[in-house]
Amino acid sequence: MTPLRFGGPDNPLYGVFHPAHPARNSGHAVLLCNPLGQEAVRIHRLYRLLAEELAQAGTAALRFDYFGTGESLGEDEDGQLDRWVDDLRLAHAELLRRSRARQLSWVCARLAGVIAARACVGLTPAPHRIGLWAPVVSGEAYLAELRGAHERALQPLRQAGALPPTGADTAEGTITCTELLGFGLHPELPAQLARVGAADYRALRASEAVVLTHEPDPMPEDLAQALNGAGIAAVHQSVPVHFDWTSEEAVNTALVPQQALQALSQWIRGIDA
Repeated sequence: MTPLRFGGPDNPLYGVFHPAHPARNSGHAVLLCNPLGQEAVRIHRLYRLLAEELAQAGTAALRFDYFGTGESLGEDEDGQLDRWVDDLRLAHAELLRRSRARQLSWVCARLAGVIAARACVGLTPAPHRIGLWAPVVSGEAYLAELRGAHERALQPLRQAGALPPTGADTAEGTITCTELLGFGLHPELPAQLARVGAADYRALRASEAVVLTHEPDPMPEDLAQALNGAGIAAVHQSVPVHFDWTSEEAVNTALVPQQALQALSQWIRGIDA
């Protein structure tokens, strides 16, 4: 694998390119798109293992960090949806340039699905296939989920008296709006996330998509309608695994859920899961 910097002036974006095994090169490449904050930390090892497996099988892969995240330039508070949309387009072009692939697919976890949908607008060539893993469909519900996880993480400090009880301090609203699970937020990002909805997915462009959800979660009906409206043949696959996206610890949850890794790998390689 090759660490690299790309993305224009001063190369603000960081990525890792996994070239296809030369004797097995399929002419297909995959872009692995991160979710937000703690969720990106949780998925890091799985993405690395997936990229290594694909590369050995003949499919090039690129992992990358959006501006203001991971190893890319910028602070947490610099990240916004519009900038991340542009970053995904840059990563798409970089992977095409390095891999010289004839077809390129995207794997998008959580919020990356929305970023990918918006990145498809006017993009040439569009991705061939798109994998959506537990995609965010309601921004308001997603924010509520993150804020709930953030508050649960603070509870031990509140119980120890290091922080005031919930609702007892005027800083409570500030904490949940400017920081979530240890990651700072751009002041406008919560409002941007709150506007996310199923309609965003109507902008997706691909010949097919797979939507992975964790049992017993079905594919959201409004997402299915949006993908149908985009003219995408979407397949739903339920993965029998519990994966806590927001946990800082691996308590009762796999850091690398093998069922999800296998499902993604088999779908990308065109094998019936």
